[in-house]
Amino acid sequence: MTYELEGFAVISGTLYEPSVGVWHAELEADSAEDIAGPVTLSLDGVTFSGVVQRGGLDGGRWMGRITGGAGKLATVLPAKSYISCPLALPLSDALSGAGASADSSSRDLTGAVVPAWVRSRGAASHALSQIADYTGDIWRVTRAGALFFGAQEFPAVDVDYTLVDNDAANGSLTIAPDTSALVAPATTLDGFSVSYVTTAIA
Repeated sequence: MTYELEGFAVISGTLYEPSVGVWHAELEADSAEDIAGPVTLSLDGVTFSGVVQRGGLDGGRWMGRITGGAGKLATVLPAKSYISCPLALPLSDALSGAGASADSSSRDLTGAVVPAWVRSRGAASHALSQIADYTGDIWRVTRAGALFFGAQEFPAVDVDYTLVDNDAANGSLTIAPDTSALVAPATTLDGFSVSYVTTAIA
């Protein structure tokens, strides 16, 4: 299996993928050069686009944290009021304020017109959640780094794997995929709705 960050071999790390919100990864890469800014993480052919939130060199290796997308959803947006507008407008403003791009499969809110809408001062992520709560949707940053906004669905996936542990008390499965396929969040695996995926890289 091949794990790379900007072409440098990933020695170890953990990838965290929620079905709602932003994915991130804590990684150690075999690089004597600093890695910063927008980056591409490749895990056996599956590509993740994100940005270095923090990182640096330690003993000839790079260690740091990657966050999905532009990594600016914590940006504080000013309060703003809207009169008789489609919710697509405050959604677009929130994305723009965080330097995020919408995933092409996102729900079109052009026809969802509200008489008034007030965005309180706060993080862009809060503005997105405010709209999602109103429409009954969710949002998450995709592996490609775009932001998906729409209904939460759990399509079935077919992945060959070896079951390592079934923790019924916590509703979690630990598996070892028999192929390089990475199970994604917001899917259904053998009747199990996958809401969060933690992938150990070693």
